[in-house]
Amino acid sequence: PVNALFIGLSAMAQAAQSKTKVRKFKLIARAKIMIRLVSKWSDHCPINFLGKLDLLEAELSVFQGKAASICAKKYTSAIALSREAGLVMQTALASERAGRYYLSIKDKENTTQMLKQAKLLYQEWGATLKVTHLDNEFGHLLQTAPPSERNSNEIKMLRKSSSYD
Repeated sequence: PVNALFIGLSAMAQAAQSKTKVRKFKLIARAKIMIRLVSKWSDHCPINFLGKLDLLEAELSVFQGKAASICAKKYTSAIALSREAGLVMQTALASERAGRYYLSIKDKENTTQMLKQAKLLYQEWGATLKVTHLDNEFGHLLQTAPPSERNSNEIKMLRKSSSYD
């Protein structure tokens, strides 16, 4: 079941890079099959699958060029549902994908917030190589001032967004 998430995400990423319409069509068809599977599973076990479903639907919405409000709503839901389920890695992934989306639409504030959240969650999960990868790719966005210079609201937001109490 977890593979359906990654198969769907991979298919959409490949479709976005594909140069031929036929290949794009086949890859998106595969992603839609994964979305239907996850949707069916979410009927029986929502805590495990609704966050996955919303992440897949967010990515499909982006691929299809839907309105930013629709894409953002799906990412927000995927993050919240994954957090509620206690799925740290999935919450990190959804936050990262949201950050990349916001970067693509030039929304710097949300890009920075989502990528910082993803980094904290990947750290919590113990994915040190992923944290290094994010630092290398987005270091200019992830730079933070020393704790004494940080805005106390930023610290509270980051702690709250990565809380799994």
